Amino acid sequence: MSCVNCGCSTAITSTTGPKGDRGATGAAGSAAAGIVVVTSATYAPTAATVTSGTEVYLDRAAGIAVTLPTSPDVGYTLTFIVKTTITSNTTTITAAAADFYLGFIYSHKSAADEVVYTANAALTDHIVTLDGTIRGGIIGTVLKFTYFDTTNNLWYVSGYTLASGAGATPFS
Repeated sequence: MSCVNCGCSTAITSTTGPKGDRGATGAAGSAAAGIVVVTSATYAPTAATVTSGTEVYLDRAAGIAVTLPTSPDVGYTLTFIVKTTITSNTTTITAAAADFYLGFIYSHKSAADEVVYTANAALTDHIVTLDGTIRGGIIGTVLKFTYFDTTNNLWYVSGYTLASGAGATPFS
């Protein structure tokens, strides 16, 4: 099925939430916050087609190249949840070249209840890479991206990855 939010060719298996007005932002016709399940190799939501607060389920073992919206309104938030463990390739969540990340990601071993790595984003980072092993991407990984600074083009990133091994930073 094609994306019900904007009609693009992104393979989406299901969505929840009615299509309608975004309220104060006035972007009529965009999807209400809900859930989007992505099964295709690429996914590029825009602030006009996917409402802030949407949960995006990443459901592809071969990885997904996600591109975040360019300079959305302050407070625009997307939460990414790994629904299927990445077993080949990688999943990347990339901000625009002029946008950067600030924040942290904790990495937990999938077989133990311990934090094995804490990654802090440098102000030059704008890619998060999940590989299904030391950089996370095992089912249950949750990452939240909130655009919060239009002067410096900053996304705040927080979350937890489930990983194997010693852990490594997913930021670059």
